[in-house]
Amino acid sequence: MVTFAAPLWIGGAAALSLLVVALHLLARRRPRPLIYPTARFLPDQPASAPAAARRPSDLLLLLLRVAIILLIGAAFARPLRAPPRRTAHLVLIDRSRAAPRILDDSVRALVRQASLVIAFDTTGREVPEATDAGDIIRSSPRGSLSAALLAAVRRAPTLAAEGDSLALHVVSPFAVEEWDEATLAIRRLWSGRIDLHVVEPAAPAIRPDGGSSLRADDPLGATLGLIGRESQAGARVVRSVPIAADSNWATAGGALVYWPRVPVEAPWATLGRDTVGGVFSGGQVVVAPFTRVVRPPEGVVIARWADGTAAATERPLGTGCERDVAIPTDMAGDVMLRPGMLALVRALTAPCGGRRDFVRVADALLDSLRGPSMLVAASQLARPVTGKVPANGWYLAAAFLLLAGEPLVRRGRR
Repeated sequence: MVTFAAPLWIGGAAALSLLVVALHLLARRRPRPLIYPTARFLPDQPASAPAAARRPSDLLLLLLRVAIILLIGAAFARPLRAPPRRTAHLVLIDRSRAAPRILDDSVRALVRQASLVIAFDTTGREVPEATDAGDIIRSSPRGSLSAALLAAVRRAPTLAAEGDSLALHVVSPFAVEEWDEATLAIRRLWSGRIDLHVVEPAAPAIRPDGGSSLRADDPLGATLGLIGRESQAGARVVRSVPIAADSNWATAGGALVYWPRVPVEAPWATLGRDTVGGVFSGGQVVVAPFTRVVRPPEGVVIARWADGTAAATERPLGTGCERDVAIPTDMAGDVMLRPGMLALVRALTAPCGGRRDFVRVADALLDSLRGPSMLVAASQLARPVTGKVPANGWYLAAAFLLLAGEPLVRRGRR
């Protein structure tokens, strides 16, 4: 089905066509004979006069002119291919660490009927059509509902030609860690309903034999004692170069934290000794005169000095990870016992990828995420380029071709 973006051109062409038909109803005929006393002043040519006809004259010429007008009007009316009368389905499937490993049959059925499937964790990735729901690999990063909704908003216009309305489905455990302050703001970019398919979260994969055994005079030991062993579950802190047993433990899923007591003795790149005024990790900031002497090895930066350089890095190790922390702990005073340092150490001894919170968000937030009851109409989406019918150029070409042949037809009718 074809619709027109500027239908007034069609109306104008139709009105002009009626005018042409009306003109063809005015035929010139021989007038009634009259007797003149003299023919001296009469022109020497056939006599005729306009008169109304019951049927149009020069029917072939009339059809040709009407066709030219209608083709030009259709070309300027910008024809568009109208979407079919059905609902297109866009499905977002959570494959982050909070999502279950196995998807049930209802999710598989939803994927089979979808026009587009996007798997998301921290980003959204389009899933090929031939992929079964069970083949979508679950990843280890933390999920982001904001990233998923942004992916849906960006890809929705490409589905405008799939149907006259669009349904958005989100399959996720909707864990607290996947929700952020931007989620509802991004949700407002989607004008219709969102169908939420709540699944059970995965069991947090944290090794139960974490924790650390440090010497009694170790200042970091006092800090770890204050944050409690429960906060260190899944992490092991070592103060000397890790041995094979430590690396094997991390490879099996633990978070090995190498935090040398004497940083200069670590097998890392040394720096010129200087003093930096603070360190931060995520939202935790500690202000103190830290002495910086080494640079941690390459990896994902999880803590930075005040000037932005790396103070701690993390790199994968099997199914776990190793963190290398270059923050000195032999600080004078009570720096290691301050609340800011406690929060920083708690963040650095979290499981790989950060602490997990798979508890479902509040029902009130889920209701806000669902939104209104109606679906998104395809007409509300930006039309993709493929929705335009390339025939408008052909319409003009056909009109000019007929226009070129019109004088020949008119001459042949004489």
